[in-house]
Amino acid sequence: MLTVKGNNSVLRDWIIKIFKHTLEHNPEKIRTYATDVEIAHGRIEKREISVLSAGSEQLSMPGIKQIAILRRYRKVKNTNIETDELTYLVTDMSEDKLSAEQFYQIKRDYWLIENKLHYIKDFVFNEDRCTIRKDGGPQNMSSIRNFALSVMLASGVENVKRFVDNVRHDFTTFMQHAFIF
Repeated sequence: MLTVKGNNSVLRDWIIKIFKHTLEHNPEKIRTYATDVEIAHGRIEKREISVLSAGSEQLSMPGIKQIAILRRYRKVKNTNIETDELTYLVTDMSEDKLSAEQFYQIKRDYWLIENKLHYIKDFVFNEDRCTIRKDGGPQNMSSIRNFALSVMLASGVENVKRFVDNVRHDFTTFMQHAFIF
């Protein structure tokens, strides 16, 4: 499954055109899976995915078996600010291998992993406050952080923040824990 980014306007516009045409002429071909409304962290969120299979005569892009539009509606409760975001997705998996619900769940699981990784890299490793800017420095530091995180998780660390706080100034303890010397 791939997210179609804004820099691929040809594919994005093609998906929009196909969905619009299908809604006008054969709306029954679109499978929609709606999630429950989620109320958390001071906001209300609703997510819904609409999926169209390659069985449609309009869907004739090589390698693409299904296309989807994921709608995320969010309202911040204390400010009443509303956002409505559309994400476009493609997959090479057919409908019999990937239902609309499974399509949604894969994307949702990906967000959960991304959010968890962002929290660790930003709040535990202070990545956003890093002032390294020269040459390949930012990429190198990101690789080091990723390596350290991988070592911690592979060695059974359950609470990364607590572990980092405990070994922040004691590299030997980190190495002993990571490589069991």
